Amino acid sequence: MKILRVSDIVTFKQDDLEIDVSPMTYQMSMEYDQMVTVNGGEIKSDNLKRAEFLIKNCVKEIRGVQDMDGKDIELKSPFNESSLSDVMTTLSRTKLAPHLSSVAYFSTLPGNEVDYMVNGKKVNLGKSKKQS
Repeated sequence: MKILRVSDIVTFKQDDLEIDVSPMTYQMSMEYDQMVTVNGGEIKSDNLKRAEFLIKNCVKEIRGVQDMDGKDIELKSPFNESSLSDVMTTLSRTKLAPHLSSVAYFSTLPGNEVDYMVNGKKVNLGKSKKQS
């Protein structure tokens, strides 16, 4: 079994955009889980709060974002209120958001539908084995 360590950096790529993400610690995942409640059979989740939590704790850096003048925007953790807004805007415009949460929360790697590296190296997941 292969796992991601909390010290691992997974870099996702989409066009010129690169996003570095690390998995949550066990304590962080417990805090994240507590942001979902069940009251009278109804599940309640503050998705914005959960997204901010993932970004603040797991997204380390985003490269390839520019302002309207073509200047590079530096988006490195820790994020202040302004840069957090820029990160959320950037992620909402990519196909990568679901894959980031997979790495951050579940400590699992996505399939081959997106480009990524772990600690600067391409990962060979091999072929999945069908269960009989």
